[in-house]
Amino acid sequence: MADRFPLIANSSANQIQEIPTGDQLNLSGNNIANAGIVTATTFSGSGASLTNLPSAQLTGALPAIDGSNLTGIDSASITTGTTKVQTAATSIVNQISGAGIATITAQGLNVTGIVTATSFKVFDQGIDNVWSGGSSTLWYENSDMVSTSSWPATKGGSSANLVSGLGGTNGLTYTASDAEFNNHKSLSSADGGSGCLVTSTKSNNTYWSGTEAFTILIVFTKQSHGSGTSLGDGLFVQNYVDSGTDPSGSWSLEPFGDHTWGGEYGEMFGYTANTGGVGYNYQYDYPIKGIFCYRQAANFDHAEILVNYGFGWDRSELRHAGPSSLPSSNYKSISFLNFDRTTSANHDYTGKIAEMAYWKGTRLAGNEFDSITRYFNQKFKL
Repeated sequence: MADRFPLIANSSANQIQEIPTGDQLNLSGNNIANAGIVTATTFSGSGASLTNLPSAQLTGALPAIDGSNLTGIDSASITTGTTKVQTAATSIVNQISGAGIATITAQGLNVTGIVTATSFKVFDQGIDNVWSGGSSTLWYENSDMVSTSSWPATKGGSSANLVSGLGGTNGLTYTASDAEFNNHKSLSSADGGSGCLVTSTKSNNTYWSGTEAFTILIVFTKQSHGSGTSLGDGLFVQNYVDSGTDPSGSWSLEPFGDHTWGGEYGEMFGYTANTGGVGYNYQYDYPIKGIFCYRQAANFDHAEILVNYGFGWDRSELRHAGPSSLPSSNYKSISFLNFDRTTSANHDYTGKIAEMAYWKGTRLAGNEFDSITRYFNQKFKL
């Protein structure tokens, strides 16, 4: 077979010339007709001197390469579809469809939005908690407190708004920035006052049927407690007798106090000592500050009073039966910072409240109970 040699057009001679093997191919001057395109079926050799390759013409799969020497890449925005990773001098932010999901900074990892995981382990308890009402029936968030006569319900609807009850605002004080509660708002009830707050709706069994489960948690302080016969004070009260403008009969609940007064029913079921002590095993000096909790299952089963002072829950009482002679139905409202309604206007709850949540039909426990506990403790620095 004859040897084949490269062919090249000679523009001046208007012909194709054969370049013998071994001769140097010089593509200059008029050797390329009309500055055309030179093509070949394959290329071999080093591509080190190739420059100005248009990216639009690069096709095929990207091979696995060592990227340790890659430079000049803009790391501020690496995008694939709707997922974006953004870096800055102090943080890395991962975004999905424009919504911030995770931010990593020198201080740690902050996760926002909805996070779903098949398993999750916590190795450090230093976690910020945003409770935001959870499954509570009613929530009175601190920032929604307005005055001694108005505290709209953050959760629960307008019927749950707290307004002036029997006694009006007598003895009540509103503080816009209370150092005792980490400079959040507070409402206080003075010794000898007669005012209280009550839900605006007073319909039978709206907030409690008389036998169903319920839970109340209140951020509180108590400055003092007075003793006496047939006298009682209540931080939280289930009201059942409608007396004109406000329910007047009640089942009163609070961290500590008398319980055997006529016409009303006690803080819980038996503890009446007035020498100090939130329950049977704890002694303390006033004032006390923390989270008050009363919770029970249906028909008063596993009913207990608990107080958290910022480091854990102390149980005051645990019972499986309700107070004697307590009505079983027709409870009309709930109220806070109450004085004794039947025998004395001078024996009331002496202390403060800052935030509250109430669950109807639920004895709260588990993760939500832990979450709201941390939320209250961190928010108010208890």
